[in-house]
Amino acid sequence: MTSMMQETPLNGQSYQEPPSRLQTDLDTQKRLISWANQTYTVLKQNRSRIERIWYINLAFYRGRQNIAMINTPIGVNGFRLLTPPAPPWRVRLVINKIRGTIRREIAKCTAQRPSFVVAPATNEDEDFYAARAATQILDSIYDDYKIGMVNLKRQWWGSICGTSFIKCYWDKNKTAKQKGPPGPDGTPEDIKGDICIENLIPFFLFVPDLMEEDINHQPFVFHVYTKTKSWVEAYYGKQVVTKMTTKSREGDILEEAFFDIAGLRKPVEDQYLCMEIWIKPNGHPLFPKGGMVTIVGDQLIQVVEEFPTSHGEYPFIKFTHIQSGQFYGTSVIDDLIPLQREYNRTRSQIVEAKNLMAKPKLMGPKGAVDPSKITSEPGQYIPYEPGLGEVKPLPMQNLPPFVSEEVARIQADMDDISGQHEVSRGNTPSQVTAATAISYLQEQDDTMLSEIIQAIESGMATLGIHILCYVIDYWDQGRLIKVAGKDESFDVTYMKASALHGNKDVRVEAGSALPHSKAAKQAFLMDLFKMGVFAEKPSEFLRILDLRGIDKIVADYKVDLQQAQRENTKMGQGIQVQVNDFDNHEIHLEQHNRYSKTQEYEMLDPGKQALFLQHRQSHQQAIFLNQSQAMRMQGMMGQQIPSPGINQQIPVGPPGQPQLPQGPSQGGGQYG
Repeated sequence: MTSMMQETPLNGQSYQEPPSRLQTDLDTQKRLISWANQTYTVLKQNRSRIERIWYINLAFYRGRQNIAMINTPIGVNGFRLLTPPAPPWRVRLVINKIRGTIRREIAKCTAQRPSFVVAPATNEDEDFYAARAATQILDSIYDDYKIGMVNLKRQWWGSICGTSFIKCYWDKNKTAKQKGPPGPDGTPEDIKGDICIENLIPFFLFVPDLMEEDINHQPFVFHVYTKTKSWVEAYYGKQVVTKMTTKSREGDILEEAFFDIAGLRKPVEDQYLCMEIWIKPNGHPLFPKGGMVTIVGDQLIQVVEEFPTSHGEYPFIKFTHIQSGQFYGTSVIDDLIPLQREYNRTRSQIVEAKNLMAKPKLMGPKGAVDPSKITSEPGQYIPYEPGLGEVKPLPMQNLPPFVSEEVARIQADMDDISGQHEVSRGNTPSQVTAATAISYLQEQDDTMLSEIIQAIESGMATLGIHILCYVIDYWDQGRLIKVAGKDESFDVTYMKASALHGNKDVRVEAGSALPHSKAAKQAFLMDLFKMGVFAEKPSEFLRILDLRGIDKIVADYKVDLQQAQRENTKMGQGIQVQVNDFDNHEIHLEQHNRYSKTQEYEMLDPGKQALFLQHRQSHQQAIFLNQSQAMRMQGMMGQQIPSPGINQQIPVGPPGQPQLPQGPSQGGGQYG
């Protein structure tokens, strides 16, 4: 968990907080602690109805679908989830459709990585390069801090509860993941202070206005969690003397109720309730400029009398799953639970009917047999009293057809509510074979996820802004950044806050988080290839086809491609690059021409642009000489020799096997 320590940002600098009047005035401290405890109790009670829904959703996801809610005066929540007893012959079959639905939904919402783009503040070259550096920092942090895994956990809670949160804050005591410049011994030095990005369980965050959807419009936010005494004293550096008692905090935290669902119990003997209260300006009479307060038990641990973040927003980024018009969104589980209950009940009744037919009820004269002697043993001999008559099975009616049909109707209703039909489950509808038609059906299912995807893209953009604000505030020395460049090239560089020049306008490319069908993409590319779109660039077709093992075929092509891109970087820095006889001139010329059409090239000074012009002309001359030489040899030998142009097809693989389209060769080399 987090704590904003005494060192907080102010105008991009750090300073040491002087002792606060709230930390020295005991009466004011008591008033603040009393307000916090009373407010927390009210917030907990106001959200109790919503928490009940969350607990039921969790139980159904876990497979406990025969539960009933029992009101009880014990605990703050005021209820328990129990499974009512049933006769031993009653079948309680659970076929958990909800878990499969949620797993597919999570997979779709997290399949694609959001694409960060930082917009430059002005048209000046300085801001353009600063925005590019900011984008590189975000891409590096996304990988180094495993934001993808954080987003996966967040999406799980969002699918269950309807609302999820990511907390992004600065911890000055944490050792940074990025290394600093090399020290005297040549080894990169560790740096203190780092950005923390965590998934925040929705049970731990409380707001006062449940009708306000925007978290940053809330006057204050409570982040409540529990920690051990040793953790609190080690992290905050203060001795804790007030302990959370079991009686006063019974059922107060998620762990108790959540683990109780699984039949476990988390001990609370050494747990302390920590309240981290973030207050916006004028959100409390004691904090006209905003602030942050941390209370452990009944003890005030720290106070900051000015809003601690430079971006002016809470460190909590909210993600709404399905809009509800209120602060907390809803989950698709809310609508699936009635159908899931009916599905289980119908399937259970079918099994009960099967059991009854396999072991039917018996009728006969009273006293003819001893009922306790009758079992389901095959071939059992059952003696009966002569003269009283034999025991016969009770005639039964066959199961009505509408009972079996009801199962299919319930499944169809669940598919419509969840937006996951046959094609989403990997089953192609009958009489549908065209790739375009399958892709269309998948797109229709994914349409229901559009509001969720938009919320993800908006939230990730906000996360990017928070990250860059912390970089600007605290990266006062160079930090090693690993950047994945274009076409799988990598670069490492040292960056610090001054490289950004205040550029922090983060955008997430619209639609970049939408799920994409790999099979539909490959089918579409194959159609384009058959139409001749890639006739002049067959290797480019193989590269974007994204087939497993295709890298070996296009390895030579990638070598030439990356060599040309490195030359672009050097010439962009004013370094002259010579043309080699082993260069693949066609690929080099194509990449240099493509770079010359970018905005980055337009911002180069005329001297650097002249280097590109001269280099491109050298490649053009080499291509012309090769073609002329081929024509002379064709005339001398009197036979048709194909020129080494971009259309040349080079067969690969053993004879008799299908040949893949290949690209040009140069200087005796070839690429595929």
